[in-house]
Amino acid sequence: QWPTATPLTDVYTLAEETENPTTKTAALQSYLRMLKLPTTLDDATRLAHYRQVQEMTNDDETLRTLLGGLSQLHTEGALDFAEEYLTHTELRKEAAIAAEQIRSTFYTATASVNDASAARIIDGDDKSFWSSGIGQKKGQWVQVDLFRTSAILGLVVDFSPNPDHLPREYAIYVGGATPTTTNKTPPEPTKPDLPVAVGTATE
Repeated sequence: QWPTATPLTDVYTLAEETENPTTKTAALQSYLRMLKLPTTLDDATRLAHYRQVQEMTNDDETLRTLLGGLSQLHTEGALDFAEEYLTHTELRKEAAIAAEQIRSTFYTATASVNDASAARIIDGDDKSFWSSGIGQKKGQWVQVDLFRTSAILGLVVDFSPNPDHLPREYAIYVGGATPTTTNKTPPEPTKPDLPVAVGTATE
């Protein structure tokens, strides 16, 4: 294994020209590992390299390595690429992980009050949280835009790390509407028009 991506072109040429399947697979695996190393290549160029590998192999293990590297990119093209494998029996788990890692970089959060700190909801830090910063009032909301239509398999609302900031009541909506940013009116989801969950927070 090379510590840098300097031999990238040479390794690709080897994979392209060899007639030995074992050598081709080994070269492609090395090529993919080098694509994950720090280089001057931008995400669009890396994506093009991943597409080249895809065209050269049907080996599931190599494609797993490809999806792992793809998850480091921050482009819609990379997301499209990962989602192509969501229906692949052997690779859909890795594809789902890669797609979610890419898509999460596009998430945005907004709030009816203290909007500046809404991004804390999606920063990946369990100890970080959004707070209204004022007394609780009916109609306050916070929203996360998942960037694309997504299959939501579950949602955990955990207030235990911040017992001083428990909402007295809450309702969770899933829909496609985006709240206005001018008058900060509560969002009105399109489908469904009823909350998918309601509750009273407890420690």
